[in-house]
Amino acid sequence: MEYTTPIEKDIPDVTPTTDPFHRMMLMEREINRLAVPVHHMLNQVGICTALVGTPRDPLTTAEEQKPSRTYDIIGDYFHLQSMETGQ
Repeated sequence: MEYTTPIEKDIPDVTPTTDPFHRMMLMEREINRLAVPVHHMLNQVGICTALVGTPRDPLTTAEEQKPSRTYDIIGDYFHLQSMETGQ
């Protein structure tokens, strides 16, 4: 990651004066725009983007936990982000 530039540097509409909400909206739009070609390129060169995970709920016992589910780290990016932050 040390050789990559922050994504906002590659989005011309994001400037130092862009308000935070608009900045986030522009970055999410760019991520959505790039998701399909990135997913295709990764799979084309043999990089699997799937992962298996079990949603964790601290209020349930191990027996009550939901079953494992397959996620795609590119296609489910925003869903995984909301799970991580608990939203």
